[in-house]
Amino acid sequence: MKLSVCRMTLSTDLLRLQMKWVVSVAVALPLLSIFICMFLSFIYHFDSVLWTHCNVPNFLPSISTVIGNYKPQKYIWRMGVALHITPRLLFATVYYNYYGDMKHVVETKRKGFVLCNRVGYVSHICEIFCLLGLTCVSSTEDFGIHRNCFTGFGICSFLNMFLSCVLSHWPRLSKSQMECCSAKKKLYIFLANVTSFALVMYLYWRHNAYCEPYVYSFFAMFEYAVIMTNMAFHSIAIDDFGKKYIMLLEDGR
Repeated sequence: MKLSVCRMTLSTDLLRLQMKWVVSVAVALPLLSIFICMFLSFIYHFDSVLWTHCNVPNFLPSISTVIGNYKPQKYIWRMGVALHITPRLLFATVYYNYYGDMKHVVETKRKGFVLCNRVGYVSHICEIFCLLGLTCVSSTEDFGIHRNCFTGFGICSFLNMFLSCVLSHWPRLSKSQMECCSAKKKLYIFLANVTSFALVMYLYWRHNAYCEPYVYSFFAMFEYAVIMTNMAFHSIAIDDFGKKYIMLLEDGR
């Protein structure tokens, strides 16, 4: 199964965008939004963003507090993610077709390759919509929905990155130097993401169990690391598609 790209009938080529710029802007939007939200939170809500129910000292607020509890931070974050979502859906489809058209896959293992590609595509799409859900519904508005979307985002993100690493390292008769480099980057960033996520879960449990000073801040630090490594993983699309273009083509060209 291959996802087709629609062609529009135009009198001339109206759009020509190099993928590396599209990827760079898409990755920069949520990162820039987080930094702006953090800056505004420290300037205008310093004491309240560091407060927790344990009432112990902290030096770093969690992402949920920074992006979801105050205005205009919540609007800045929602706008950044809304603009980020559309190119991410494009990347998911491009990667699905990229792996689907991949040459030199060992024929005896091709069925497993196709299955991993399809599951990876579904998990990629689910990850994007879970991100949209946890962005639109903050923890203060509906904690249950926010928590479920965050959990779904973590699971789908893990599955998507894991399967992307599997597909990149799949036995093939030949690989280019760029493909080998991309596969190594994906593996290293995936391991950093998994380690950060495990530490997030441990530190959140420890904070609630013992209410120790600064533990919540370390939880927040690795929460940011999860987001950063996730964005870094998706930025590898620059290596995979950086020299390719998104174009609106005249019919028949």
